[in-house]
Amino acid sequence: MKRVKLLASSKQIQAHLNALCRDIGTRIAATKNEQRAADYVARCMTRIGLSNVTQQRFPFTDWGYDVCELLVHDGQWRAVKCTPVVQSPSTPPKGIEAEVVYVDSGSAADLKGRNVKGKILLIWGAFGETTEKLARLGRCGAAALMWVDTRLPFHWPVAMGVPYDWRRHLTVPQVCIPYLPAWRLAQSRRPRARLRIKTWTREAESLNVFGDLPGRGREMAHVGGHMDTVMLGTGADDDASGVAATLEVARLLADLGQTPRRTIRFLAYGAEEQLSEGSRQYVLVHRDAAKRTRLCVNFDAIGSIAGQSDARVVGGEDLMKAVRRLDGGLSEVKAEVCPYSDMFAFNISGAPSVWFYRTNMPNMRFFHHSAHDDLK
Repeated sequence: MKRVKLLASSKQIQAHLNALCRDIGTRIAATKNEQRAADYVARCMTRIGLSNVTQQRFPFTDWGYDVCELLVHDGQWRAVKCTPVVQSPSTPPKGIEAEVVYVDSGSAADLKGRNVKGKILLIWGAFGETTEKLARLGRCGAAALMWVDTRLPFHWPVAMGVPYDWRRHLTVPQVCIPYLPAWRLAQSRRPRARLRIKTWTREAESLNVFGDLPGRGREMAHVGGHMDTVMLGTGADDDASGVAATLEVARLLADLGQTPRRTIRFLAYGAEEQLSEGSRQYVLVHRDAAKRTRLCVNFDAIGSIAGQSDARVVGGEDLMKAVRRLDGGLSEVKAEVCPYSDMFAFNISGAPSVWFYRTNMPNMRFFHHSAHDDLK
């Protein structure tokens, strides 16, 4: 395929965003709305002219919650909105009441010499890139954990989760609480908390959707984003923007009428917010396609109106140089493996990847995983 410069249609992209966020809305994995999103994507792929349009269904252990109540006492009892960490177990039916102990980031040094048994720990920051912190906090004897996403210094609740394979380390109830209420709690003397959450798991079914632009050889490229959302908001940025970009790239390349050197498979993943379960299942089922993949392109959260466009690259120096040469104003290109999005399953199988995303504050978007992630 000759190198040509293509111009995306803002009208087409907006139509996809409207369909996913306004017509369908919140698209939680294994719900009717996720299926509606999959049907929409499949229709678009067929209309574009992709071949082999497929809805790949897969079983997975779905997780959700019915109750999440937190009261904190720092002079008087008050309610704090929070969300359970994805895959968290429930509290006992009557909940847990205990002293809150602030432990900074929850490192081994932070816990050393501290009496945390039976306490509710307040942890400044997230889990990190490995299971080490989760495992340590799970076996320290704490009654429950309260995490603070320090990237988002606001008063509203946000969703937080861990990769699916890490769920065995979530051995005690845990929630994510907003930054500003947590700040106030950390300043208090001997605060207490009452936490009651009721979570559940069930065997369910999600799905991936894909279609191909056939190439001349056996090698492949994969380009995609995820259809589903967290329980808060309609996922305009995370990740209707990625699905819209995937469909628009597919349309532009299909309209060229040329046969690429490699087959390009365009995907919309399901259950990413469960964490990247759709891409994991795709690679498990399509091992041969994954092994033949020369590049996985992941569009996840690229829709922020203001901010900057960045890329994370897993691959050799040639790939880094190619990404840096792209027209389009990438502010930062860095080599980094991240287990929190759909390219990771391809990385494990040996494929290089580029993850495109946008930020509007340091390494983050202010509306991330909150009710503010909408089209407004």
